[in-house]
Amino acid sequence: MGEPNFRLQAFTSKDGKSPITLDYQWTVVSGVNIRLMYAAKASILRAHWNKKTQRPKNIIGYEREYSLLTEHLDKMAQEVRVIYRKYQADRKLIELTRDRMRYELDQVFEVSRPIKVGTNFFAWSKKFLEEVYPKDSTYSEGTYKILATTLKHLGGFADDTKPDLDFQHFNRQLYGQFVTYLRNQKNLGDNTIEKIVFAGLKRFLNEASEAGVNLFPAYRDVTPKKVGVQKTKGDKIYLTRSELKQMYEHPLPSHLTSVRDAFVAAVFLGLRYGDWHKVRNENLIDLADGKKALSIVLDKKPQPRIVVPCHPAVMEILKKYNGVLPVISNQKTNQHLKEIGQAVGMTSQTSKTVRKGRIIETKHSKFELLTCHVSRNCFESEARRAQIPQRDIDLFTGHSTNAVSDIYDRRQLVTIANDYRDHGFFTTWED
Repeated sequence: MGEPNFRLQAFTSKDGKSPITLDYQWTVVSGVNIRLMYAAKASILRAHWNKKTQRPKNIIGYEREYSLLTEHLDKMAQEVRVIYRKYQADRKLIELTRDRMRYELDQVFEVSRPIKVGTNFFAWSKKFLEEVYPKDSTYSEGTYKILATTLKHLGGFADDTKPDLDFQHFNRQLYGQFVTYLRNQKNLGDNTIEKIVFAGLKRFLNEASEAGVNLFPAYRDVTPKKVGVQKTKGDKIYLTRSELKQMYEHPLPSHLTSVRDAFVAAVFLGLRYGDWHKVRNENLIDLADGKKALSIVLDKKPQPRIVVPCHPAVMEILKKYNGVLPVISNQKTNQHLKEIGQAVGMTSQTSKTVRKGRIIETKHSKFELLTCHVSRNCFESEARRAQIPQRDIDLFTGHSTNAVSDIYDRRQLVTIANDYRDHGFFTTWED
């Protein structure tokens, strides 16, 4: 570590004084020498400057002024040493670049640069959500919810673990601490953590970098694998067509009947909850033999338009509700679906596995796991059981690749084995 030096700039201002500049050089782990010239925000008459001590001379009449100036320069030199030592301790994860040193000094001496929207991570991120997001058409409502959730969890993490959390802290070690907090304190699984940490948090940091606010790129090298996060498919339920028929024909109170009908229609159309409201007569088109199909544009899908044949139950439901599928809030729908499942008798025990650093298995009654999104799983799983070609299923659901559609295949291993129990591969010696 070199010593911080102070020099006078070559020019002189109108008051006859020359600005003082901090000149500091250091070597990073890669062996590269870095030099920072940093304005000390102070100036002095050249005749009053001691080049040897790099401090003001003892001049009668300037004792108080130069004492404060000396104190300021001493503090700046000390801060440079502290910053250097801090980064040296963690240099395998973060190198002390010129931009990082400048940023650290800016924070200490409260230097405000024009490119900054906020002085720290939280100030900038909150301002970004409030002002930038509503004006940016590339953001969906789902993205906004992930970002808002991310910021909420980061606030809790900072309160519990890292009160001074700021841009320069986002390295591999910090990511690991945040993941541990989400697992242990918030009881979140790896799939949810992956969304928060590697979709939400990285989006904030990337946007801040592009805006010139975040000068610390160490976060770019952090991957889920490096902090022990592994996204898995897990176990989620689906309903067979016979179970769906049982649900559809079971007598229910009126407020549950409309939720059940909307869910059944969504199953036969393979729709995510966000598109349920598009199931209406005006979006139906004619097929051959008097049949109908739903033709709609999906939100935020690689293949935006889908055309799905309408099951007789879908047409029956639309007729029942005057051509418009009855849709209530996601939260209320999920709540009522559990009530419906229990009323229908879906009480068989089923396993649910989640990964929280390790696989954890829990047991539940089937109705406890019923949600809106099960409709999507039902469509994909039953369409595969019916041996509809996968390329056609993907056209119905709007998925771009099998890897994506595989997420929604929720057939149990026993179900798949049963489907193939009489297949020639498992029963004969013939090719």
